[in-house]
Amino acid sequence: MTISAELLGAWSERLCRLAAGGGAADAVAALGLAGSLVQRFGHAALEPPPPGLAELRLVERDGDGGGVSYLDLDLARDGPTPTRAELDARFGEGHELPRIHPFTPFPVAYHVEVPGAPFTCEVIARFDDDPAGDAVAGRVVLRRDRAWPR
Repeated sequence: MTISAELLGAWSERLCRLAAGGGAADAVAALGLAGSLVQRFGHAALEPPPPGLAELRLVERDGDGGGVSYLDLDLARDGPTPTRAELDARFGEGHELPRIHPFTPFPVAYHVEVPGAPFTCEVIARFDDDPAGDAVAGRVVLRRDRAWPR
């Protein structure tokens, strides 16, 4: 499996559709992944991680119906990973977020909405270097947020 912008798009759309209260096991099933969930301090990890990932962490929220709050994906450094240009082509132009510290990665966010879905999703890619078009993402967070009625 290659972690591509298209795959991240498909996963984010499936997370938007996941019902409130959908826990880590529900998210893993919705993404079509195999493996065992291992509970760690503050999150669950999928073991073994899917090909293309060094680690996949799932964090559940308290309140708001519970369920998965976000997935934290450490991309494997030995395989193809999406570039800023590929992410922009899939999701539209990303929004560069402030860096927390001068030595932290450069975050770029993309908003995903699925009509009628109970959640939206922010795809937040982190780049080790200036997030120019050919920069390669090293880590991606897929964060679920309750969709606002329109």
